[in-house]
Amino acid sequence: MKTNPKLKFASILFFLVWPLGALINSLHKFREPQAKSIFWLFCIFFGLAFVIPKDVESAADSARYASNFIYLHYHHYSFSYLLSSLYNPDVGYTDMFYPILVWIVSSFTANPHILFAFFAVIFGFFYTQNLWIIYSQINRTISFILFLFMFSYALVNPIWNINGVRMWTAAQIFLFGNLQYFIFKNKKGLLYSSLSVLFHFSFIFPTALLFLYLFLPNKISIYFIFYLLVTLVKEINLLTVRESLSFLPQIFQPKVITYTDESYAQRIIESSSKFHLHVILAQNISRWFMFLWVLILYIYRKLWIPQSKKLESIFSFALFLGGWAQLASLIPSGGRFLVLADGLFYGIFILVLTQRTFYTKTKTIRLISTPLLLYIIIFKIRMGFDFIGISVIFSNPILALLLPDQTPLISFIKHLL
Repeated sequence: MKTNPKLKFASILFFLVWPLGALINSLHKFREPQAKSIFWLFCIFFGLAFVIPKDVESAADSARYASNFIYLHYHHYSFSYLLSSLYNPDVGYTDMFYPILVWIVSSFTANPHILFAFFAVIFGFFYTQNLWIIYSQINRTISFILFLFMFSYALVNPIWNINGVRMWTAAQIFLFGNLQYFIFKNKKGLLYSSLSVLFHFSFIFPTALLFLYLFLPNKISIYFIFYLLVTLVKEINLLTVRESLSFLPQIFQPKVITYTDESYAQRIIESSSKFHLHVILAQNISRWFMFLWVLILYIYRKLWIPQSKKLESIFSFALFLGGWAQLASLIPSGGRFLVLADGLFYGIFILVLTQRTFYTKTKTIRLISTPLLLYIIIFKIRMGFDFIGISVIFSNPILALLLPDQTPLISFIKHLL
């Protein structure tokens, strides 16, 4: 599988005139080599047209990224100072990707849209690879339920997550490494997964779990029982967690203290209690939908494992990682690690659904799943409307750069209603 196939001139021209149209056309023919490249280009365009919120209290992370970037452009410091700041407790940089990229881009522009385009270059590259690693394995006609699973897989960690670029780029890279290792048996995948630590320090946790798993027996039943038991855990002692992480270097300790602070946890709970009903419903549906399909795959494992032994090990690791991610979700902000397991699970669901025997035997569960998946998809797209402007739909790279649109679609829709 080529990393990025070459594009025809007509495809490039189509993209430059109307990126969204080129994307839709390529997705309709997603098995053609050019589709993946068009998708990556659209991700970059999305970064250029990304709606950056105003930097006010409680604003999204992207607002702070943009403000810091503009400040750095006008108060630029030397590269040697930047290097001395990395992993320096006095400065607080706990990873390398963000400060180095921001330093480079801020040296020649103060336009934050350029910065987010660069964010999208890296995020979009691994995002695109992760999608096509799974999509390229599909060797049957795309049914409606399979299409919904493919769509849901793309929305596990979508392009608008460049809003929190450090965490979510690390997640894409970690998933890429996992897929390379478990699906293609490429040992370089372990290196890619490890590199995620350079994008967000917290990926020490899943990376350690990955290497630990390599020394454990490949017993699906053991990992499923673990996954099942931790699903029932409702709380965790934050002080114990903090003490167990005391071995980490001093640079990481302020973050550990923040994430395991009781008052911080209480603020997160109070903030969550203000969510609208549809948000709470979507979160619950997503979690229980995931558990339902994990259960179905485990029950019918004798139908699909003999057809694809490589899925056995990746399913085992997904259960192992998913169990620990559920425990981490009991810590404030720890729920973000569920995305890692979700990416693996959705990839497995898609590949298993391509097997005729399993597909035939699960008609009832597929019917039940259809409205649930539709609700999850609609909810996640709605979340993206906070960062998508009209220019993403109707504009092109030149217009987006010259006439940046900062009105999110959700505001436009609310105005119409």
